[in-house]
Amino acid sequence: ALDLSQLADGQDVGATGVFDPILEGRRLSFRSIDDGFEDAETNSRWDILGRATTGPLAGKALTAVPHVDTFWFAWAAYRPETTIVSR
Repeated sequence: ALDLSQLADGQDVGATGVFDPILEGRRLSFRSIDDGFEDAETNSRWDILGRATTGPLAGKALTAVPHVDTFWFAWAAYRPETTIVSR
């Protein structure tokens, strides 16, 4: 499923995280930046683990949402009844 037979020699294909965007009663919206994410409300920078690393919210963390991080072909093999929703 990746670009090379040896995982250690392959391309970094990234990672995912899912978080509740509400922090201390305030809904945040995010945009991707070169080294992570930035919220539009305070311009704080966030890492892939949902932690604010710089800005007014530095040291704060979003609440993680349990999720599955898998390739589609694996999910479809075990959950063929899955409905795909498109916008």
